[in-house]
Amino acid sequence: MKRRRSLLSLVALGASGAAWAVPRRWLLPAAALGAAWPAQAQPAEEDVAMMQNALSSVRRIGDFPSKAALSNAEDELTALLARWRRFAGQVAPNELPAILRNRAAVKLRGSRAEEALADLDEALELCKKAKSDQLVQYDEMPKVLIARGGALRALRRYSEAVKDYDLAGDLFGEPDLEMLSGRAQAKVGLQEPAAAAEDFDAAAELLRLAGRRPEAEIEAERGAVQRMAAEDLLPAEEAFAGVIRRSVGLLSKDMGLLQRVVLADSDARMAMTAISWHKKQPEIAEAYWRDGCDRLTILADEATGKNLALGFADGDVYNCTRYASDSTWIREVRGWPQQAIGWFEDFLRNRDPSAAPRESYVQDLMAGKRPGEGSTLMDLAIATDVFRRSDPLADIQKNLQRDPLLQQERERAER
Repeated sequence: MKRRRSLLSLVALGASGAAWAVPRRWLLPAAALGAAWPAQAQPAEEDVAMMQNALSSVRRIGDFPSKAALSNAEDELTALLARWRRFAGQVAPNELPAILRNRAAVKLRGSRAEEALADLDEALELCKKAKSDQLVQYDEMPKVLIARGGALRALRRYSEAVKDYDLAGDLFGEPDLEMLSGRAQAKVGLQEPAAAAEDFDAAAELLRLAGRRPEAEIEAERGAVQRMAAEDLLPAEEAFAGVIRRSVGLLSKDMGLLQRVVLADSDARMAMTAISWHKKQPEIAEAYWRDGCDRLTILADEATGKNLALGFADGDVYNCTRYASDSTWIREVRGWPQQAIGWFEDFLRNRDPSAAPRESYVQDLMAGKRPGEGSTLMDLAIATDVFRRSDPLADIQKNLQRDPLLQQERERAER
């Protein structure tokens, strides 16, 4: 009997960034990573090549999947699945579930949640049959459960999703980013905002520990929104202010990720508009509104002009007019509670457009600080963010030249 590692993990070792990850639990006993499998009828070189091609097809789907890319990836995974079924009992028991899990991910990207769930149900049954294998029980099974939680969320079966996420967490035995973020979103669906906020915050902390600061702020902002939904306003306000402070200065070579950070940062500023208005602080609310509105206008202008809407979900580019005109979108996409939406709408109805906030408040916000906290020109110059990439003074001047456009967009949103 020949001892060998899972072929799937061997292929993954040479495919960085792929949807199939190298097993996360490197501390599993050696026997689990090299269980005994029959030497006969093992996958040949052409089978390995087939798996690599399927892996590449999944990677090529990208942020904005075309029907052709999804169809091609699914076809290759289906062919791979048929080939691997012939090796049943002769390959590592985590491989068939992993292929099914990845095909389910492709189907879910194509908005076919029921079909994705069917694949994941089969993958889970295969895992249960092989649960004596530690690599299956402590690595593949929790991955399948997390993926199934995502499919159940897409079907609005939130309670079932939370159960799958909980079980995955128990099997992993340690915090897992995908589990925490997915469970948080499921708890949002269950209208359990305080519990959702805890999971979002835990996910943000994991990302910070991993050095993934931009993604951490996106998760932290989601947590702040849920604290606002739980009517825990002081922690929500502090969390939004923290996101704004930490987001200024974030750099990344990933333009899509930078855009998502700016969108989260701008959402935090809009939320602070609502909270400040509710607290009877109209000048501060106006400062947050103008600054957030300008940021969104600049981002949308650049994304449209350069055809780089990578960070906008489904390429749906928007500016502050969306906040002023679409309360359903604010509630369902940004996750705001109805009470905060009401504060925001009241601000838009009753604000005094002629009462511009003091310049020091605007400067504070541009430097990532709260209005009235105080900032210097040096703070502003070193606050390099997506709008001040390499030459802060030149980019500030460019944005000042945009002022007529920014004013026009604000007025359009305010009408």
